[in-house]
Amino acid sequence: MRRIRLFSLVLPLLAAQLGYAQTPDVSYNVTGTLSPSGTFAGSFLLNQTTGLIDGGTFIVANGSDTYSLSSSTNNSPIPTLAYFADANGNTFRLALNAPGGWSTLAFNTFVSIGSCCDTAFTNSSSARFDATGGTIVLAALPPPPPAPVTLTASVWVTVAVESQSTSVTLPAGATYRFGDTANNLWSAPVTVAVETTFSPVFFPAGVFPFADPDIGVTKELDVLETADAQLISVTNLSTDPVTVSSQIVPALAVPPPTHTITFTHFQINTTGQTALMFDFVNAPAAGGARTWEGTQMDATIDGVIWTCTYGQTYTDQVYTLSCVAEAPTTPASN
Repeated sequence: MRRIRLFSLVLPLLAAQLGYAQTPDVSYNVTGTLSPSGTFAGSFLLNQTTGLIDGGTFIVANGSDTYSLSSSTNNSPIPTLAYFADANGNTFRLALNAPGGWSTLAFNTFVSIGSCCDTAFTNSSSARFDATGGTIVLAALPPPPPAPVTLTASVWVTVAVESQSTSVTLPAGATYRFGDTANNLWSAPVTVAVETTFSPVFFPAGVFPFADPDIGVTKELDVLETADAQLISVTNLSTDPVTVSSQIVPALAVPPPTHTITFTHFQINTTGQTALMFDFVNAPAAGGARTWEGTQMDATIDGVIWTCTYGQTYTDQVYTLSCVAEAPTTPASN
C-alpha cells in the first residue's frame, strides 16, 4: 500500500480552494428484480455534489413485454430520486439511499420503506411492480487524460569562435552546430558517436562534414545541452607550448513535473455561512463531538484513485486527511 498523509489541514483554506469546483456526473449501471414479477436493468448519471440524478435509461422486462424508459435531464428536486418514462405512459421510479456515502448506494424497496418512496415500475394500466433488490455498480471510468507534454526548448552553448588557432574536442554523444547569429545561418545539428576533435575550428579546414553555412562571416561552434553535463576541451594553438582549457556545458534544466489532483465525494455548504465551507457527504451526526471518521472523499492524483479518511484532532481548527491507494501491480517476468 502507498500512503500519503496531509497534516494540519485547515478546513476553511481547503474549502476556499475547492468550493467553486464542479463535480461531474458519475455513471452507474444497475440490475434488479420486481415483485410480483419482472426485472429491470439500465444506467443513470449521479451528480455527487448535489445528489441529483441527471438522467438515464432503463429496460423493464415483465412477462412477454419489454419497456424502454428514459430521461435526459434531472426531473426531481429530491436527491437520489428520478423518474423515467416512455411515450405510452409507462413509468419507472428510481429511488435510492446511500447510508455510508456514494459507495454504498442501494435501492429503496417496498419492504424497507413502503410504497411511497421505493423503486418501482408502473405500467400504463396502473399495475405496479416494486423493486425487491438488485445491484448498483460504478460504470467503468474513462481513461484519465494524457499527461501534458512539456516541451523543453533546445539550449545551445557556444564553446568556441571560428579561428585558425583554436582546436575543440567533443565527448562521444555530444551534438553540435556551426554557424552565426548575425544571419541566423547554421549547419544541421550533428551528433558524434565517438570523441571528436576539430582542429582548427575554421573554414575551409576540411574538418566538418558539411559545407560552410555562411561564407565570409565569422561563425561559432555550439554544443547542445543534454540531461548530463558535458566536458569540452578547448586548445589554443597559437601558444608554445599549446594551452588546453576545459569548458563545461551544463546539464539541461528540466522543469519539475506537474500533477493533477481532483477531489470528489464532498458537497458545498452555502447556507447559513459567512464564509465558504464544505460538508463531508457521509459525516455522521456526531461530527460536532469530534468523532468524524471513515471514508469521507476520494482524491484522484494523475488518474490514480486514493481513498481518503478525514479526522479532527483535539486541537480546534486542525484536521487530518489520510489518503491510501493500492500499489500498482508489477507483471511477472517470463
